Amino acid sequence: MKFTCKILLIIALLFAAVFFSLALGAERISFASVFNIKDYDSFTHILVFKIRAPRTVIAMFAGALLAGAGCLFQGFFRNALADPAIMGVSSGAALGAVLVSILLSMSAIQGSTPFLIQCGAFIGALAAVWAAYFIAGKKRYEPGAVSLLLTGIALSACFSAINSLLLLIHYNELHKMYAWTLGSFNGKTWNDALRLLIPAVLVIPLYFTVAKPLDVLSLGERSASTLGLNTKRAGLAIIAFGSLGTALAVCSGGTIGFIGLIGPHIARLLFGPSHKKLLASSMLLGALLLLVSDIVARTAAAPMEIPVGIITSLMGTPFFLSVMAKGRLR
Repeated sequence: MKFTCKILLIIALLFAAVFFSLALGAERISFASVFNIKDYDSFTHILVFKIRAPRTVIAMFAGALLAGAGCLFQGFFRNALADPAIMGVSSGAALGAVLVSILLSMSAIQGSTPFLIQCGAFIGALAAVWAAYFIAGKKRYEPGAVSLLLTGIALSACFSAINSLLLLIHYNELHKMYAWTLGSFNGKTWNDALRLLIPAVLVIPLYFTVAKPLDVLSLGERSASTLGLNTKRAGLAIIAFGSLGTALAVCSGGTIGFIGLIGPHIARLLFGPSHKKLLASSMLLGALLLLVSDIVARTAAAPMEIPVGIITSLMGTPFFLSVMAKGRLR
């Protein structure tokens, strides 16, 4: 099957997932009523277009950003385990967001709160990925898979522990953030969607600007330098863009694991190693996977809603173990 046909199939599945996302939930509505907009004040219209539609958009873009970031990290580290969650990047971003939220709750600053929280998440994500890179690799270009895994697990545990302690101490101000740290799109509005969409539209094209450098880096750092690539500049750009995408996804939906691992792996099996195709397909698959996970989170135990981060972890753990079992780690 050609690249175009495979992409069209994924897009068709994504459209189907959008349709089911709008129709399914604790309050199910008929499929025929989803796009019936004759009565703008009806309960169905409010449920579909004001409650479910924004969270559907957020889930898709968050999944795309996480899968794209995972593709960048895997390409840069040349490591099958380089996922934002496993490397501790998501936990670092969550910690940065929580720290900024605490500081803002103690100050009189209100107007720029969402932007400042995003900045805090980005700084946290950037610090986490650099920590994993230097600790695991000891300043080598290619950290081993096992050292990267262990370092990421340790950093993630550390960041999560600090995060939990801060939320416990400041429970009165940040009690709503507990569910968010588990991964959740519950209660999202169009304002929340716009806060993700506007920067995401700017960040996603940046992913593709490093597609060619990633292809060159796949030959090795020395070969890439011989071919004229400024490896330090390319590395900085790849890490910055991946961290920024992860930070945006974390700000919109909390700590969500394994989307950045599963999406690129499936895309690589379907489309090969070319990063231009790999990035596009990874992001589409990431959007599809996270949207389907959100549907399951809403419907599996309705009317109770399961945090979507739990669903992605349950889905991602067997996948992760299968990667290890097949000996794809170096």
